[in-house]
Amino acid sequence: MKKRLPSTRTDLREIVNGYYVKGEEDFAPNYLITENYKKIYRAKIVATVFNDPFISEDESYGRVLLDDAKETIWAYFFRENTVLLRNISKGDMVQVVGKIYEWRNEKQLNVEAICKVSPNFWSLHRLEVIRNNKIQEEQVTKAEKIKSEEKNLKKAKEKAESMGINPEIIEAMYEMEYTKEKEIDTALIKDKVLSAIERLDEGEGVPLDDLISEIDEFSPEEIESVIRDLLSQGEIFEPKINRYTKV
Repeated sequence: MKKRLPSTRTDLREIVNGYYVKGEEDFAPNYLITENYKKIYRAKIVATVFNDPFISEDESYGRVLLDDAKETIWAYFFRENTVLLRNISKGDMVQVVGKIYEWRNEKQLNVEAICKVSPNFWSLHRLEVIRNNKIQEEQVTKAEKIKSEEKNLKKAKEKAESMGINPEIIEAMYEMEYTKEKEIDTALIKDKVLSAIERLDEGEGVPLDDLISEIDEFSPEEIESVIRDLLSQGEIFEPKINRYTKV
């Protein structure tokens, strides 16, 4: 039986400002790394329903905008979970449990459970988030020292665990470094792809092979990945198969 991933009590600002990570291996879970190096696989939040809930005509999906006074986020309900919205109204205070995902650089929630709660429950939720963040900050300070002293990830994690520090913090630090470096590379490839298309396009789009030859300091896989992103973001389009032009 597949093990259910833990849920983390958090607020929407942590989610919106966090780094979304897609599992690279088959069936590996996606998760969020917060600015203070927490890994969140499933989020537990308390917020106010900001609008009238929407359910599609075929009831295949629904959505609602949630606001916790720090940030807002769209929460989506798919297939059989749309029934969870039937007793929810604008202005309700709710507790939501769901998985975080990202669509066009915007964080969203795929909701698994939702229930109405009282304002007092919101206060308890906020106190627990504050307490957990204080503990996290104390552990991060110690983890940063370990990371500066021990460059090997495996040994750093082992040392952290022996000191009672969550080894996932060390892991998250390394992942954040990698993610930021990857973002810089991706932005550079994006600029080069757009520049090459603008320079080489003679009206019928630029062949993929020409782009790969033109931008030879990056691998074909990296270039193709950026092209897929640019297509999904609507910055380029494909007039013919494997030919690209700017919008």
